[in-house]
Amino acid sequence: MNNIQGWINLYKPKNISSFKALNKLKKKFFIKKIGHAGTLDPFAEGILPIAIGKTTKLIPFITKENKKYNFTISWGTQTDSDDSTGEIMFKSEMIPHIENIKLKLNKFLGNTFQVPPRISANKINGKRAYKLVRQNVSFKLLPKKVYVKNIRITNNYKNKTSFEIECGKGFYIRSLGRDLALSLGTYGHICHLERLNVGKFSKETSILLD
Repeated sequence: MNNIQGWINLYKPKNISSFKALNKLKKKFFIKKIGHAGTLDPFAEGILPIAIGKTTKLIPFITKENKKYNFTISWGTQTDSDDSTGEIMFKSEMIPHIENIKLKLNKFLGNTFQVPPRISANKINGKRAYKLVRQNVSFKLLPKKVYVKNIRITNNYKNKTSFEIECGKGFYIRSLGRDLALSLGTYGHICHLERLNVGKFSKETSILLD
């Protein structure tokens, strides 16, 4: 398949890294040159555009496209990874009211600045942040400019709230969960995350990873 080029609209399952998903395709179809646009965390599922052959040159253009996600915040606990895979750091008994959540969402619309999660692939002096966390190295992540086109509540439970969001490049849903909870006077982490699309790559036309 080394002469083939184009895109695979892959739906990445949970509990596998974007790199491993890419590697499975590479080995299965004997693809020499392959890459993906927009990394998904292992605990997340959803759209992962895969470029083959010369199409890999177009990856930077695809990563600039807006992305749409479904996600759920679990209120009352903050973890070191800002998702359900991490260790609990802080707890609170306060569960925010849905009307207060709606009011606070406006704060995150448009262009804002966001501090990435400490357990992330961001680089600090050439080293990945998640590796520094594992080595117990002290460091500080600087805020980065991000963009949110729209965000809305899709469901509300006793201690969880689900949302749909459309955001730009470099936006961390995990950071949003953390920051939204703190703005409401409590703690929170992401317990579910699904990417619905990346530009024109959508869930409806995706293929599953075997």
